Amino acid sequence: METVERELQVLADAERERFATNSYVLEVLRAAKAPYEVDMSIHDAAITTAYPPDELEANTAAETLGFDYEHDYQGDGPVDWWSEAQLLLCRFMREAEDKGLASTLPELEQLRERATVQMVLAERDYERRYAEPRLQA
Repeated sequence: METVERELQVLADAERERFATNSYVLEVLRAAKAPYEVDMSIHDAAITTAYPPDELEANTAAETLGFDYEHDYQGDGPVDWWSEAQLLLCRFMREAEDKGLASTLPELEQLRERATVQMVLAERDYERRYAEPRLQA
């Protein structure tokens, strides 16, 4: 539930900062209530199908592989970094379109897709190097 509330806040913030803010959209986002349970399995399955971690694992970013979960992890790590990068790039794409800079969209889309792939790979890395060892201990 906390994640959904955070995402709603991110969407509201992004809308508020747009070149042409839509007050109706902003009002709807502010009034939205997060459900108690969100089934993310459909989204997770779609992402895994689109970006199969087993096939793409060799492309994991060095920053992700070099992250020290034992010493540096305090709830914010590579998964969060790539997720935030993806959200920012989506925002930049909307703003570029709003400001008539459609020629930048192909490059931004490539960066957004890279961030999505890296987020999937970072999730796999997190599970293998941090979550699973803790469950086995």
